[in-house]
Amino acid sequence: DTIYAVLRGSAINNDGSAKVGFTAPSIEGQARVIAQAQADAGVDPSTIGLIEAHGTGTTLGDPIEMRALQQVFATSGRTEPCAIG
Repeated sequence: DTIYAVLRGSAINNDGSAKVGFTAPSIEGQARVIAQAQADAGVDPSTIGLIEAHGTGTTLGDPIEMRALQQVFATSGRTEPCAIG
């Protein structure tokens, strides 16, 4: 069988009452879980070239996800762009 990917790490969280709404996460909570998954995997954000985003296509959820990704990746010191899928 062909191996297409290896899952190196994962993380899960719940924003509780700190989120935007019942069905939408907070920027901080989402940034925290993204950073936790990267730490669990032992992957530096500057080495990531593609993010397959959740991308619900909503005016509420998508900007929250993008802002969370910006928070996590802004500190990586990367010089190359990171594609979003």
